[in-house]
Amino acid sequence: MTRERNGGAARDDGSALFIGVVMLLILASLAAAYLTVSVARYRDTLSRRDSLQSRYVAEAGLDTALVSLNNQALTFVGGVAKFSSSLGGNDYDVVVVDLGNDVFRVTSSGEANGYRREMEVVARREFPPFMEYAIVTDGNLDIRGSITVKGDIHSNQWIDMQGPGIITGNASAVGDITMGVGSKGGVGGDVLPFSDYVPIPQINIKALRDEAIASGDYYKTSQTWAPKATKVAGLTFVEGDLHLSGQLTGKGIIVCSGDLDITGRVTLADPANDTVFLISGGDAFIRGNPSAHQAFIYANGAAKLRGNVDIEGILVAREGLADDGDTSIKGHLGFTYMPVAEDFWSRFATYRTVVRRELE
Repeated sequence: MTRERNGGAARDDGSALFIGVVMLLILASLAAAYLTVSVARYRDTLSRRDSLQSRYVAEAGLDTALVSLNNQALTFVGGVAKFSSSLGGNDYDVVVVDLGNDVFRVTSSGEANGYRREMEVVARREFPPFMEYAIVTDGNLDIRGSITVKGDIHSNQWIDMQGPGIITGNASAVGDITMGVGSKGGVGGDVLPFSDYVPIPQINIKALRDEAIASGDYYKTSQTWAPKATKVAGLTFVEGDLHLSGQLTGKGIIVCSGDLDITGRVTLADPANDTVFLISGGDAFIRGNPSAHQAFIYANGAAKLRGNVDIEGILVAREGLADDGDTSIKGHLGFTYMPVAEDFWSRFATYRTVVRRELE
């Protein structure tokens, strides 16, 4: 009896040992399987991370290229510009191809830990909306006299039109548009109150001053240029006010830190080839019987037009230094919109993405 009990106990111990070994093997197998899955998932996570990181790096190359296009900072050889850089220790290579008609194809290849992805965009150069208007202002547009505008007008506040005006295009304002009895029916296009805001960039007068001192013509005091012809070449900066009448010749930019006062007939000797931009750091006064042809006038302050004014070009006025902050028009104004030339306003052009995709 005792031997049988001892034999049974031995068999029980053997069974327990066998079961324990089997359980250990099962647990080991489960641990190995779990470890394999964990390693696979870890590697997959790393792969996804590196793949995503390489895409971010490639997109950084695209963004850098677009900024460089906007800043005209790329050098093209045979219609192609190339550059390389890095982001977070990962490299990207960019190729920009000029397709013509202000359209560019940008290809960027980004690499992160052996993973490489390529992104491509097609970008088209566009001018900002404020260049599409004959008259555009941040302040109120107050029309009291007889006005004939061949083009569109816009105010980022409101328009009050009381005179017998004729506007062949649209009249739009962020605020309301009020029209007197004599003005009704004078807008050939649409009357668009409560329209979208049109951003008007603020020209950096200080940067233009520094540029003129370094490589242009710089006048330390206010100037009166009349009635003799004034030759313009490159950038001319006047410290103070500028009184202008007479004839302008050449191509370039005239900037004054103070007010711009146009009282005479300002014309271009060769309208087909001459391009002159008039920029005021203060207000722009156009009064008397002036005539400004091929004129692109920008006032960092307000614009005041009084008298029999005849202008061809674009008038841009930011509200600023004048007491009322308005663009006031009194008298007879003839204003013909002309598309801007690129000599100066190209600085405001931007490249908008038309197509964006990832290359296989």
